[in-house]
Amino acid sequence: MKTLLFPRLYLGLLALLPYLAFAQSDLSVSFDPAPSTYHNSSQDLTVYFEVENTGSSSSSSTYVQVYVSSSATWSTGNSGNPMNPTISVGALSPSQTSSGSYTISNSYLGGSYKYIHVVVDPYNYNSESNTANNITAAELTYDYADLEVVFTPTAPTQHDPNTNLTFSFKVTNNGNVVSSSSQQAGVYISNVAGTNGNLINTVSVNSLGVGASQTIQFTVPSSYLTGNWKYLTVEAFPLNDPDPSDNKVSTTLQYQYADFDVSITSYPSEQDPTLSCPVSFDIENIGPVTSPPTYVNVFVNSSSTNYAAGGSPSGQQYVAALTPAEVESGTFNIPAQYLGGANKYVHVVAESFTYEPNTANNVATIELTYLKPDLRISNTTIPANHDPQDPLSFNVTIENIGEGNAETSKLACYFSGNLYAPGNPGNNVNPSNFNVPFINSGQSATITISTGSYIGGCDGTYINLEADASGDLDEENEANNWETDNYVNYQSYDNGDLLPYNCAISNTSLGRGQIAELSINVHNRSCNPTLSSCKLGYYISTDQTLDGSDVSLGSVTVPTLNGKATVELGEYEITIPSNQSYGTNYILIKVDTQDDIVNEKSETNNLVAFEIEVGKPDLTYGGFNLENGQFYLTLGEYVYADFSVSNTGKSPAPASSAKIYLTSGSSPTLSGATQLTSINVPALSSGGTHSVNNTGITIPSGASTGSRYLILVVDAGNQVDEASESNNSDELSVSLGLPDYSFGTSSINPPDSVCSNGSPKLYEEGELTLSIIIENNTDYKALASTYVDLYLSHDTKYDISDEFLDGASILPLEGHGYTTVNSLTINGDTDWDEGTWYAIAVINKNNFFVIESNTKNNSKAFEFCYDKDMSNGRIAVEGDPFQNEGRTASFTEGVKNSSFKLMEAYSLHGQKVFDSKQETDFNPAELERGFYILIKADDLGNIKREKVHYGLD
Repeated sequence: MKTLLFPRLYLGLLALLPYLAFAQSDLSVSFDPAPSTYHNSSQDLTVYFEVENTGSSSSSSTYVQVYVSSSATWSTGNSGNPMNPTISVGALSPSQTSSGSYTISNSYLGGSYKYIHVVVDPYNYNSESNTANNITAAELTYDYADLEVVFTPTAPTQHDPNTNLTFSFKVTNNGNVVSSSSQQAGVYISNVAGTNGNLINTVSVNSLGVGASQTIQFTVPSSYLTGNWKYLTVEAFPLNDPDPSDNKVSTTLQYQYADFDVSITSYPSEQDPTLSCPVSFDIENIGPVTSPPTYVNVFVNSSSTNYAAGGSPSGQQYVAALTPAEVESGTFNIPAQYLGGANKYVHVVAESFTYEPNTANNVATIELTYLKPDLRISNTTIPANHDPQDPLSFNVTIENIGEGNAETSKLACYFSGNLYAPGNPGNNVNPSNFNVPFINSGQSATITISTGSYIGGCDGTYINLEADASGDLDEENEANNWETDNYVNYQSYDNGDLLPYNCAISNTSLGRGQIAELSINVHNRSCNPTLSSCKLGYYISTDQTLDGSDVSLGSVTVPTLNGKATVELGEYEITIPSNQSYGTNYILIKVDTQDDIVNEKSETNNLVAFEIEVGKPDLTYGGFNLENGQFYLTLGEYVYADFSVSNTGKSPAPASSAKIYLTSGSSPTLSGATQLTSINVPALSSGGTHSVNNTGITIPSGASTGSRYLILVVDAGNQVDEASESNNSDELSVSLGLPDYSFGTSSINPPDSVCSNGSPKLYEEGELTLSIIIENNTDYKALASTYVDLYLSHDTKYDISDEFLDGASILPLEGHGYTTVNSLTINGDTDWDEGTWYAIAVINKNNFFVIESNTKNNSKAFEFCYDKDMSNGRIAVEGDPFQNEGRTASFTEGVKNSSFKLMEAYSLHGQKVFDSKQETDFNPAELERGFYILIKADDLGNIKREKVHYGLD
């Protein structure tokens, strides 16, 4: 049994143990002071609180957070809106207190959010003896403003929608707190009753005390006031208004409109349609409000009811805005061009506006009574006797016996072999009729009629005349327009009168040597026969007069002809002389060229002339291109061109030449251009073509590079007199340049061993091969073969002291072409020093074979190392070659200096094939035929190296 030391002390500590083990802090929070029960939710709320540690030990630092909630109870998962930031509370010793406050924004207050919870240490960071007192809560009763809206003094009703509407409304605060200063009211217009419709604008409402009011004036722009958009609403937007039913007020607008009434106040009782017509009118606004400006139009047409049937108005007048009952008068002078015939209804029309209540009275119509003309033929100067071969000319007097003026009209003249019969007046000598001028009422006009010759047979004719022949006039009497009792007796005293008649030429646009066809007829316009035959000739002339300078193209005999007889002589070919002048010429046909007919009525009508155009040749180009459509040309290159020369003119073209030029710049101009070739072009007939194929041209080696043009010029030097000199040249766009050789991806082929820096290793009498790609970097092909040479150098730059190793030829490369060279080798030489060397490949050395645009990229250095020693993986060849005649013999059999023992053997590429230290037997029969390096040693430690060939018979 153990004995307790200090039993009294033990018992005392045991008695204090409950107090020492369970001493804790206890934080409680309370309002200090409590917030007012009533609160205006439009204002911020500041709450004050006190935190006390009612526990038996000190608390650690924590914080207080305020919550606004719609729930009367608070819990961690149902906390409402937490307010931030939180309020820090430091460590509190027992009975120590800490006070604080927090201002809650009014945006969190209102409606069901009326519970304020103040919570200390909401997540129990302190170990407390009691957490129920960590929360204190208060319930608010909100005070609200209550806004009422009414129209003042009365609601607007009747209004002119063409003007702005200004009205007033009053906003009163019927609540128990002051209203917010941020409240607004909106004004709406709608086309559906009971709905707000479109918002016109909002206005600010002042902060109003309890029972206070504010009167606000508002103007609605007229653009909102139209048609069914007549329901006006004003609505206030109070915050948390407990009674929103009186926040809105509405009214229905009754729109008032102007109303135009048009009347015609004066117009002529009888109107001459050839004169302008004055029509006066009044337009009155019979509506209750001022009208908008408008236009009054006048229409003249054949409809008594449809003013728009005549299309566009014949006049228009502007009318300014009219006040109620205001009248404005006006007068239209309607131009005569709109009057006459069925167009007798005049409509004066005011243009209506949208929602005009009555548009029927916007139109006034009257019917005009027209004064009519009446034309008759009152006098003529027709002769009783006339030679029918002569032109007939006489005067006709037309009188207007009607009350109205006569517009311009037509007079018809008919020749007939019989007396006039209605509907069969005879042959109209002028189907277009003769023009009759304007004739005033009671006035007359005289018209001269000239009929020409051949007006009838040889027995005389009746002449029938008709006024208003086209029926254009609306006359009082249409039955007095004819004059039919005129007869002309024909008399003739001659031996005939011949003239070319209805002759024609098949083509009037001709060239030298071309053929046309003449159609020739002869007519005897006399009533008497010709007494003998005669000659008819046809000629080519530079004018319309026949003289000795004109060239005869042929002739034909004309037989005797009876009076009024015609003979068809037929078709005759003519050929334009090869030396005929270019330009305007004439084919002359003349009858009775030798004056065989005596006492002919007229000698001035024997010739007729046809104007023709003798065209020049016209050389032009075609099909100018280079072989295979080349565009990139190398300086000095020989290329082939194709083109053709055509004569598109009317006349043959003599022999000429065509030339091809190279421009000196990038513009297609001959100034400063270089002639590359000249080609003879043979004579070409009209429509002929000469083709030139594969004509060679050389691009000058000294030309500038870049964009250039090849210009083809036909008829070079303007050797041919052409119809046009503007179509003689064509150009081809080309680009001139030089090739540029460089190295593509190139390297030394992988060796059997490498140097310490990774470069290929070459042993004495060993071999390295290169794989080289040579590229042409430009679009321009090379014109000759060249070479790639390989040199040995101590550095990466080629110079003339470098040793030539190998070379290969390169065929010409096309633009952006390339070639691969695999035949270049580097063979080890005993004279070389061991170490790093460079094999330098050089393309087109000295730019000798191929002229390049750039030679700076024509060389490339390939690094390698050279090693003579075979030990430690290196190959060194010493001594004379040794031939081993036995295929299966070992290297030690039959070797000279047999006191030396074979230690190691290597291939020429440095691969070890034998080692005396190998435990397995070496079978030489497995070796490939070829040279090997042998390393031998004697008993004294001397080393000897030999080169042998294994398997050589």
